Amino acid sequence: MRTKVFVLSTHPMKFSQILPSTVYNPLESFKSVSSLKQQLRIQRPDILIIQEPIDEGVSWRLAYEWKQAIGCEILLMVPLRQYDQIVYQLNGSGVFVVSDPSNAQTVYQACEQLRIKREEIQKYQGEIERLKKKIRNDKLVNRAKLVLIESYHWSEEKAHHYIEQIAMNNSITKVDVAKELLKNVDEKK
Repeated sequence: MRTKVFVLSTHPMKFSQILPSTVYNPLESFKSVSSLKQQLRIQRPDILIIQEPIDEGVSWRLAYEWKQAIGCEILLMVPLRQYDQIVYQLNGSGVFVVSDPSNAQTVYQACEQLRIKREEIQKYQGEIERLKKKIRNDKLVNRAKLVLIESYHWSEEKAHHYIEQIAMNNSITKVDVAKELLKNVDEKK
């Protein structure tokens, strides 16, 4: 999986030499906030690197706002003299802060941490969506069972077995059987 990286910097490091293109690709650089904002309207990066000085003292606010609005991972590189203050201001925001200048290994490791974090979040979001779908499907099947129980005075076990049997005999899912049963009930009303 490739990681899209945007870099906002008036004096960019050679990020393309630090971050392997096999993983971090595409890597796009922007020298102004306005050019980056324009690009953000079109596409979102996976990682946004902001390197001071954009406007002294403004980058941490941008990092905080964009972390909330865009939802990408952000690496903020700040002058060493401001490092402690900015780390304090961004505490709990999810913005990763390193001092600038930083060596290539530090930048690479920070980006790797952010990439791994993003992949884990995406994995968990996928799992959440899968579970939400399962819950919706279970509710649908349970509603169909309830209709059978109320209409035919069956037990829950018999209604469940009936839905399973119809699904097996027709090579369809229990959810499809439930949808069809509920559709037929709605049409009769």
